[in-house]
Amino acid sequence: MPRKPRVRSRHVPSGTGATSSSGASGSTLRRAGPAQRSKPPVFWKCQSCGAPVEPQFGAGDASWCPSCHATGTVMGMEGQYPSPSMYGTWVVRREREKQRKQTEAELTELRGCDTPLAKEDAMKRTKTDTGTFHCPSCFTEVELVAEESLKCDTCKGPLAPGSLDEIWAEEEED
Repeated sequence: MPRKPRVRSRHVPSGTGATSSSGASGSTLRRAGPAQRSKPPVFWKCQSCGAPVEPQFGAGDASWCPSCHATGTVMGMEGQYPSPSMYGTWVVRREREKQRKQTEAELTELRGCDTPLAKEDAMKRTKTDTGTFHCPSCFTEVELVAEESLKCDTCKGPLAPGSLDEIWAEEEED
């Protein structure tokens, strides 16, 4: 005698989780129970600065905020940030700081500077002298322009500032 093929109901698709109470077709179906709801997430926030904090930094008195480095200020709340207005203030402050840095970078680029002036190394140069100088040993007067050495070309002695006329005028007054 040939076997009768098994017939599935058209109303219940296979693999939906609905099971038959007796294995025969046409009997009443039972639904699976309601899905387990997971707990809402806990949001941790620093009560000092308003920054969100990871749970690894502790809670309560044994906590530390990586943003403001305060201890004992981290608090958690299920489903929302504790003190949402404080968190909003922290977000606005971060956005302002980010915008300030971006504006500063644009201005630096606009000026054509690659690095800020404070970080540049100062290039050392020797002092240069410009003006009228005279040699007190050989009584020669020299006009110098951006000269590094204040030595007389003829006698190699030191040059003094001012012209010979000024020096002789001072001697006549004495």
